[in-house]
Amino acid sequence: MLNKLLTIFLLLALKICYGTDYKLEDYTYDPKIKSVLFFPTSGQASDQMQMPVITIAQSIPLVLQFDELGEEFFNYYAKIINCDASWNQSTLQDLQYLNSYNEFNFLQYNYSVATFEKYIHYTFTVPKVKLSGNYVLVVYRDGNIDDPIITRRFIVTENLVSIGVDMKMGNGDKRYTHQFPDFTVQYPTYNIQNSNDVKVVVRQNGRWDNAYYNVRPQFAREVDKFLDYRYFANELAFPAGNEYRVFDTRSLQTKRLGINDILLDGKEFEVFVITDRLKSDKGYELTPDINGYSIVYKQETADGSYDGDYSWVNFSLKTGYKLLQPVYLFGQLTNWEVQSKYLMTYDEKDQTYKLKAKFKQGYYNYEYVTVDPKTKKPEHGTIEGDFSQANNFYEIIVYYTPFGSRSDLVIGYRKVQMN
Repeated sequence: MLNKLLTIFLLLALKICYGTDYKLEDYTYDPKIKSVLFFPTSGQASDQMQMPVITIAQSIPLVLQFDELGEEFFNYYAKIINCDASWNQSTLQDLQYLNSYNEFNFLQYNYSVATFEKYIHYTFTVPKVKLSGNYVLVVYRDGNIDDPIITRRFIVTENLVSIGVDMKMGNGDKRYTHQFPDFTVQYPTYNIQNSNDVKVVVRQNGRWDNAYYNVRPQFAREVDKFLDYRYFANELAFPAGNEYRVFDTRSLQTKRLGINDILLDGKEFEVFVITDRLKSDKGYELTPDINGYSIVYKQETADGSYDGDYSWVNFSLKTGYKLLQPVYLFGQLTNWEVQSKYLMTYDEKDQTYKLKAKFKQGYYNYEYVTVDPKTKKPEHGTIEGDFSQANNFYEIIVYYTPFGSRSDLVIGYRKVQMN
């Protein structure tokens, strides 16, 4: 009873300390905040496709970048929140995972240069932490954490175990539509006292919305320091999808891949993506993609962070008939979320779904999804199709809670490619 009361007290104390107006997930709270990027950087544009996963040495800095539309400057601050394997806030005190006071001021920003759309581009380098694990970066205005603008998850890993992976196609009726990882975890030089304290998360293409959490081993041979996660009945199977569609606005002076037309009325750009069609009934389509991700970039200056312009991008999906479920634009460009602003409108006359949305110059992957009425989750099978030949990447994250610890450490991480 005493332990239960203590836990409730600690949780209430954390709520009072940190406020309750932000989410421990990837979320943008203000519609004026655009082009949020969060990645470890070595100075290359392709770094933008890297997951916000860094080692405990943190030799490569983890950087957050975003634009705020308009010309009004704000003082932004950030806090780092430690979380458990299920992304619930841990009860650790700040100084148990940080070396300093847990509030960090943004010092780097640039006003946009030579763009029709005016904005301020902010950059923040995440300070080092002392422990591996799950973390959430909370960004807020003027020192008021109850006024958040961005939350973003990141992971700090230690390579204390060995993860062996063999990628497979689905079994049985999912053989041609699904993929899954067979994997093992070995820990010859690390002391795991109880394998029940090991938790594994498996995710596809960096998404949290359809990840498998708290995955348990089929077999545990503690004498051999070996955990076996090779399943047989599609327990970890993911719909494989198809290769993503592409539009390229790295230059707004010439029409590039996926672009049908570019207009400029003297005040803003308007881009028309080529008319898309259903892919689910055409079979697997082998086209290069970047697994649903995007790169913000301006061709003429080899940058784009504060000189890339925004444009209205028009999408059209010709189906020939109205689908039973609503259709949404989807991918990293929508933060892997089904959002109302990306709901497509069906034009009865043209028998086409249409959408107009604003994006910064860059190279974008995207797809169209419907939403399952029961699970409320996005499904790409109806429009894009699911084909086990598709190119996807998978991540295996191994968590362990040592005896007496109040947080889950990340003791292993592996990223693997399928096809």
